[in-house]
Amino acid sequence: MDNAAKALLYAGGILVGVLIISLAMYLYTTYKEAALNNYELLESYRVDAFNNPLTKYGNSSSITGYDAWNILAYIEEAKNDVYSLGRDIDDSLGSLTTNESASTYYKSRLFFIESCERTYHYNYEFGPNGVINKIIIN
Repeated sequence: MDNAAKALLYAGGILVGVLIISLAMYLYTTYKEAALNNYELLESYRVDAFNNPLTKYGNSSSITGYDAWNILAYIEEAKNDVYSLGRDIDDSLGSLTTNESASTYYKSRLFFIESCERTYHYNYEFGPNGVINKIIIN
């Protein structure tokens, strides 16, 4: 009889241990899914926040020199930021490029009123991760 009581205690202890492990695994998978969903949501917000200044002019649209200045300044800032989503963006500036570097050229060229009043054709393309990866201004 004494052995049967000990066997029941052991079985009860094992059952409680299995229940605790099961509860721990359930909580782990639940919180892991929640954390993954939050990460995906945060990443989509990051993509939207990066793309918004570039998409507000519309794709295949006509923009002023002042808007081109803003776009190019935004691209230059994104390329210099190590944590930016746009550090690998391809900026094909079309007729805005010269032998000088693009940043020197657009700062000197678009500063003048006549070039700010000129219109440019503006296109952008999305990459596989939803981030704009190519800008074309000409």
